[in-house]
Order: sequence, then C-alpha cells, then structure tokens
Amino acid sequence: MNRNSTSRNNIFVKNNDQLWVIKNNRKKIINMINVKEVFKKLIIKIAKKDINKIPFKGSFDKKNITLRKKLGGKFIIEGEHDFNFWYVDTKRFERHFFNTFELMNILRSFSVKKSKVELDKIKNL
Repeated sequence: MNRNSTSRNNIFVKNNDQLWVIKNNRKKIINMINVKEVFKKLIIKIAKKDINKIPFKGSFDKKNITLRKKLGGKFIIEGEHDFNFWYVDTKRFERHFFNTFELMNILRSFSVKKSKVELDKIKNL
C-alpha cells in the first residue's frame, strides 16, 4: 500500500485527534471500535496456509520467496478468521503482526489534514 491518502476510493483525513474515512463525499469517524472493519476493506485476504508460508520477523527463512515478494509492502489478513492483521516488509519479506492501536496509527500516517470547517461540509455515512 502506498503512503497516500486514498485507497480503493477511500480518503482518510485527520483533524486534531480525530480520524475519518470519506467515500463518495460522505464521512465516517474511525475509532478503536470500528478501525478493524474499515481496515479490512483495504487489505488482501489470504488463507492461513499461505500466511504460514511467510516467516515471522527475525526468522531468516529463505523459503517461498516468490509468494513473499508478491506480498511485499502489502497488508494482509487471515481469511478464515478476519482478526489477524499482518504486514509483509519489503526488505526480508517477513510478516509483522499489528494490533488495533497500530492500525489507527497506520491509517493516521497516510491521512491528509482537513479543518473542522471542511469536515462539517461533508455529510455523515
């Protein structure tokens, strides 16, 4: 995923400590309760057997490099359970687990800043 503010027709914006997703000129606030649901729409869903082919950070495993390179730089989710979020790095192509708090920080990192006045002009979803 590149580090811009749009992904699959969503725009992520921040205002002070608040984080919003805007789609089709409608906004929805993102919080610790709904961040996983919002994030699920942005990432690749793969089977647990395929996730297990990607080694954990620091394992120095050299197997399955084709799959690992294909998923490098992408966020993935375990398809059977929908609660394990991973990132495959682009250096060693290893997977990194991240939690709900980290999801918020990831979305915040590629959000654009909007004023309250600008946000107030957009209708809620």
